[in-house]
Amino acid sequence: RFGDLEHLRRLRLLTEADSRATGDASTWTSWRASLIDAGTEAIAAGFGRDRSAPVPLSETLPGFAGVDRERVLAHLSQLEDGYRDRVPNSVIGAHLRLLEAGGNEEPLAELVEVRGEVGLVAMVAPDRVGLLAEVAGRAVVHGLDLVTADLFTRRDGVAVDVFAVAGGTRGSIEDAIGEW
Repeated sequence: RFGDLEHLRRLRLLTEADSRATGDASTWTSWRASLIDAGTEAIAAGFGRDRSAPVPLSETLPGFAGVDRERVLAHLSQLEDGYRDRVPNSVIGAHLRLLEAGGNEEPLAELVEVRGEVGLVAMVAPDRVGLLAEVAGRAVVHGLDLVTADLFTRRDGVAVDVFAVAGGTRGSIEDAIGEW
């Protein structure tokens, strides 16, 4: 309903302007500003990586060719809403494949795509203390840099993570994640 981040920014500014226009200094306080800012940030977090509004799930389910609709819904029900909003369908599909292959018992990773020199990697593993440090260490050993990490844990304790890695070719990234 907010359309885009620019519209959201304008609504936040309008809220402040309306409050200040009352002429009553108690209408716009630092406390109220912090509440509005927190709400604005929470709404902004719902926008996708490309800063556009997330596409409704009902419109994206056909994109999971060969994956049972109920399986997709069951997976998403195990996660917070931020996962659906921040993770592309291609990575969600990879997470589903990895879970089916046994990723809820051992760490498994899949290179989803390579754009330029950055590879997008989906990983599933039993969540535990030190998992991110372990993955980062293994990446460094293979000459890769972790550029970004989006980390999520399902309610059943399985980590479903997304890493952007740089510093290697498609083949070297695939070799590296084979050891994750």
